[in-house]
Amino acid sequence: MKHPIAVAPLLSCNAGQSSVGVTVSRVEQATIRMFSCADVDFAMGNAQKFSPNKKETIMIRLLLSLPPVAYFVIAAILVGLGFYADSENRAGIAARAEALQGDAPELVSLGEFIPSDADLANEVNVTAQINTDHIYSLHKDSDNDSNAHIIYMLFDPASSVDDTEVKAAIVIPNRLDDEFVDWVNANAQADGAMSPVFAINGTRSSSTSYSDVARDAMSNNGFTRGPNFFYLKPFTQGRVAALSPSPSDANSLKMPAWILALVVALFGGAKMMWRRRA
Repeated sequence: MKHPIAVAPLLSCNAGQSSVGVTVSRVEQATIRMFSCADVDFAMGNAQKFSPNKKETIMIRLLLSLPPVAYFVIAAILVGLGFYADSENRAGIAARAEALQGDAPELVSLGEFIPSDADLANEVNVTAQINTDHIYSLHKDSDNDSNAHIIYMLFDPASSVDDTEVKAAIVIPNRLDDEFVDWVNANAQADGAMSPVFAINGTRSSSTSYSDVARDAMSNNGFTRGPNFFYLKPFTQGRVAALSPSPSDANSLKMPAWILALVVALFGGAKMMWRRRA
């Protein structure tokens, strides 16, 4: 009889030990077209001479040097993004409500899962093993990341301990780990080579929080993602609670996008008036 997942064996990420986690530090660089070539040369040609904070300061200064019409274009784009975000939010609420009217999708083996097995709310219901020898702590900036996450890699129920093709993954904050472990152990169905075979009901997505670090953790430790790989958010609080309307449903990005659009447009207008007076 295989032992269920326990909290104690979880690996922690230590500096310099890539086998037990990944530390990522990235500085994103972007090029804005509507400013002078001299500014671009200064920012990009000398980027290596500055710390990340100074690089970001340069980019902000260049952004503020755009001509007034550019700010109006940006404001219009933000308004459009606000409408799109609100539309997507409403569609998601409706899809979850419709899914809740029926039963969960049919339980299928993770190795046999295809995207069409998910319903309108991207709900999935699969049986899978968790490789308990390879559970990694994920950190974005440092090993002391207070919001560190954990990745559980999911495999087909029939997979052997040597299987390196990950079918799906669960990425959760450290603070929710105990809750997940209790929930998944309660859903053990049978024995597997890696762990018990668990029945896991949740929602499917192509990305999730810390997914960039999760990809690095898998590849750096010899694992590959299967052709239908996805991230699974389990219903640890139950299916009804997960699919029912919640206060967070009202937190659409529409209003923040529109407020930002107004600020950008006002800045563009002020800059236009200042240029005319100059």
